[in-house]
Amino acid sequence: MSTRISEIVGLLPHDGPARMIDTIVDVDDEQITCTGQIPRESPFVKNCQARSLVLIELSAQAAALLELAVARHQGQATRGSVGYLVRLRRVEFSAPLVDVGRTMTVHVKRIGAASPLYQYEAHVVADGQQLFAGLISTYVERADDSPSNPFQSRLKQNH
Repeated sequence: MSTRISEIVGLLPHDGPARMIDTIVDVDDEQITCTGQIPRESPFVKNCQARSLVLIELSAQAAALLELAVARHQGQATRGSVGYLVRLRRVEFSAPLVDVGRTMTVHVKRIGAASPLYQYEAHVVADGQQLFAGLISTYVERADDSPSNPFQSRLKQNH
């Protein structure tokens, strides 16, 4: 895929201590591999650690970057797209806490899609140890989608 990584990362709505993705290692139409860490300034941090639940957010950010990369590659508008994490399945954590500043690799692969719903297999690894694995599902409202129901119409009018 020819999309520049800096263009995609800049489209994430997360910034400062909310952004956990540092770099995109590889991306294609079905999967993405990124590196990231829990920022020291994150509100989830206490005593230089965060609950492993934040690895779900790390995976969701990677999934968002995958969809942004695919949309950009297909010439679709990306600014204004909104994604929501809607379901978790088969979630496993290897430990209750994650150290702040520890570099982790997150790999997210799209395993199902019925737009606007997407399902991914996600894995987070650090130093050869799997920290998180699970299935995450998202609802993605694309910037260029026209509302298909009255609820979406109201949301667009209020934002």
